[in-house]
Amino acid sequence: MEDTMDDTALAPPFWSVLEFTSSDQSTDSEFIIMCHKHRFILHLSVEQFAASPQLREKYLFFLDVAEHFELDGYTVDDFYDWVAEPMLPIFRELSPRNNVKSTLDEFLFPETHVYVVFADGDKIKVFLKDGTAAYLKLTDPGDKSILLHELETYRKIHYAHLDETLQISRLIGLVQIRDDQEVMVYGLLLTYIDCDHMTLRCAVQPETPEHLRNRWATQVGDTLARLHDAGVVWGDAKPENVLVDQQDDAWIIDFGGGYTEGWVEQGLAGTREGDLQALGRITEFIRTSEEEPTSI
Repeated sequence: MEDTMDDTALAPPFWSVLEFTSSDQSTDSEFIIMCHKHRFILHLSVEQFAASPQLREKYLFFLDVAEHFELDGYTVDDFYDWVAEPMLPIFRELSPRNNVKSTLDEFLFPETHVYVVFADGDKIKVFLKDGTAAYLKLTDPGDKSILLHELETYRKIHYAHLDETLQISRLIGLVQIRDDQEVMVYGLLLTYIDCDHMTLRCAVQPETPEHLRNRWATQVGDTLARLHDAGVVWGDAKPENVLVDQQDDAWIIDFGGGYTEGWVEQGLAGTREGDLQALGRITEFIRTSEEEPTSI
């Protein structure tokens, strides 16, 4: 039997499946999972795994397991583990309130989160309820300064009414948990960029044709100029924070602040001057394919 994660991470009452429903008339299924007084509703169907034949076959196999209760040494519990696995980063961020007794209201009307799980290649992607695809960026709840900086930057982007065609990541929504005292943000839902994890750092190779180099250098420069005109600073400007999508377009991402040595001087971090310094080095990297920019 396969082990999808260590036993301690799954020990009750970390999470538990309250309800699982499926039908012999379709491949749709629904899981209701409770974790620390929060209810998660996950919707799955075979169509959502079309991009990954391996995951598609795994899902169909587990539906057979659920129908027969046990098959080839697997049980429905293994199905539960497999479905819950992409949710574990969110589950782990939920702090149990051991000293607070559960109320009837919490039991009957828990905080509820709805997800649609599907494969993108061999990756999991989040769908919003209206069908919009989004990238889930988990945040560190313990470091509020970075989160607040990033949210403020996305606020500026929103109110600047920048052209929707501008190739930058934008904030779509928040993954948040509410309790009686405060709201905790555990993730940002950002523009989904179909890039297969291709950053500019990986895209630029010695054999990269000149027309692509010119395209990326121009796109990054033009996008940064539009951001600066709107009063927005990129911050941690470097090739790793530029994504190259399937159409060979370059997108600027990551507005969390900070800086990376070798691309921006520490004293210029978080300023327009720092962005422009990094832009010069990024352009140099694009045009020369050097592993690192010239030392500062």
